[in-house]
Amino acid sequence: MIVPILGYLVSTLLLGSFLTWRLGHRSLRRTLNGIASSFAVVIVFRTMLQIKTPDSIWLYDQLPSATRALMLTYF
Repeated sequence: MIVPILGYLVSTLLLGSFLTWRLGHRSLRRTLNGIASSFAVVIVFRTMLQIKTPDSIWLYDQLPSATRALMLTYF
């Protein structure tokens, strides 16, 4: 439900950090591992598998045009 609002990248990072915390791993190292794993999932889905995910969100509209194009293509 949050993906259309925040986008796939931000939603996946939030979910990864929340699930790490929910499993009881509350140290900074574990949380960063959860975020890094979530980022890896985004990279695999968007770039390697070329699966189209929702990308027309307000956050990308706030970026400069070159950065926006990069984010829409790879993230």
